[in-house]
Amino acid sequence: MSFLARLVRKNMRSSRRRVLIGMGSTLATPWVAGPSFGQDAEFRLKLHHFLARSGNVPAKFIAPWARKIETESKGRIKIDVFPSMQLGGSPQQLFDQARDGVVDIVWTLPAYTAGRFPIIEVFDLPFIGARKAVPNSKALQEFSERHLRDEFREVHPICFFAQDHGVIHANRTIKSLDDLRGMRLRFSARLLGDALRSVGVNAIAMPVPQVPEALAQGVIDGCVLAWEAVPHPEDSGTRQVPHRNSRLADAEHHVVSTSHEQATLRKPPRRSQGRDRR
Repeated sequence: MSFLARLVRKNMRSSRRRVLIGMGSTLATPWVAGPSFGQDAEFRLKLHHFLARSGNVPAKFIAPWARKIETESKGRIKIDVFPSMQLGGSPQQLFDQARDGVVDIVWTLPAYTAGRFPIIEVFDLPFIGARKAVPNSKALQEFSERHLRDEFREVHPICFFAQDHGVIHANRTIKSLDDLRGMRLRFSARLLGDALRSVGVNAIAMPVPQVPEALAQGVIDGCVLAWEAVPHPEDSGTRQVPHRNSRLADAEHHVVSTSHEQATLRKPPRRSQGRDRR
């Protein structure tokens, strides 16, 4: 059994709650997640990501984590969350935004910059991941401590995590590999795209927020996504993503990172009394 498979199997019985706790929209207006401890925090950080605010990851992971940071710091640290790329740029540019200090923290997918992070791509291989996100995430976090320090040396990774295995959501029933031939399926990871093409799929790379509109316009016939990543129809005003019971077990991975400079939590410069505080 491979090292990666042993890591995943080792963590198969962990609880989702334990992992999340342990990991410790208007145009450019932040969504402030957390109670108010006072008007000015000692450290105020901008967290940027590409998902809609109502998505599962922002609502059930990013927002609770931001509130936890503010609560446990007694208001000294406040995280302003900017969803849907409100601060500009594309999802593919988020890593560089953190590296260059354009924003303080990002949530992103390394797979969106194909070939740039080759070591972590091992978690994109089909059928590597377990059914659930918890063992995949714990395996990825342990793997990162041994093998990813150099690959992500330009930033300070806060945590790595992975989703449930990927599921094919399509507008038709898929019972065999032959049913996949000629289908236009959205994918995110390079290696997953290669696997889909090997069985005759017209694989199309596309960020998650574009999936509902692409389905509504008939650009794609379906997508490969974990259940928790399926976009809500109200996020885009389009129809629901169609679901069928076909499965493809890759473990799409994510990273929450900040610049090395912000990892030291430097105090922001004091504003003069004559300026407005925003």
